[in-house]
Amino acid sequence: EKLPNTLPLILFNGTSRNFCSVSCQTEDSIRQAAQIISAKNYHNIVILSGAQPDCSEDDTLNQLMIILHQQGIPISLQQCFSTENSYQGGAIAARRILNLSEKPELVITMNTTLAFGAIPLLARNDFIFTQQAELLSFGRMEDRNHLSNYIPSISFIGIPMSLIAEDCFTLALRLARGELKAAEHVRCQSNLMLNASFTFDTRSLLHPFSLYKIPPVYHVKSITRYAGGVFILSAYTAFGVSHFSKEDVRCVSHKETSG
Repeated sequence: EKLPNTLPLILFNGTSRNFCSVSCQTEDSIRQAAQIISAKNYHNIVILSGAQPDCSEDDTLNQLMIILHQQGIPISLQQCFSTENSYQGGAIAARRILNLSEKPELVITMNTTLAFGAIPLLARNDFIFTQQAELLSFGRMEDRNHLSNYIPSISFIGIPMSLIAEDCFTLALRLARGELKAAEHVRCQSNLMLNASFTFDTRSLLHPFSLYKIPPVYHVKSITRYAGGVFILSAYTAFGVSHFSKEDVRCVSHKETSG
């Protein structure tokens, strides 16, 4: 912010008062996920992050913690495991999880690199997502096919990095042509993609899929909360649009479905 605002700068997936920027709007997707977490009554949550130990340098992480707190799920700094953004960092964080006297019900990773580093080590020590706990990650929408075919398939809040890049180039061209008189800010929409590692349960759609079969990817469009649970009103799958009524969908914890 101290740089002169005459510089032709465009921030990629960031924000600034003085310069043009393209960022991702994650509030809605985080709130949808938080509603499901609240309905499952999860409170023992661990967050794996590559941010600083005080979590102050990661805006998305701060946003996640604020929204969870609004849903009645406060997250302490002791529940936020800071590590390097690498497979090794994910494995180190996984060791910390295994050393906990009380294992988490839900693990949230701020990127899929940490998830890929943590999952194998945890599995080798009989801590398996979809059985002992659930997993939700942040990731790139461009990786959705890989994440959907991983075992278990990973639920994630998808960031459209390619779209952000395209919008940055568009702003750059307009800036070069002198078409921008003031800083312009573009926000792309994130998407909550539900796979096997963190999901809701329906009597019809999730059965008979299992850990070793590829479940349909649920692209959540809207969530309405009723007493006793969260109910999905509309969601997209690879096979088209699925609409659910209050009677069709109930939200359960992994403890109710294990085995």
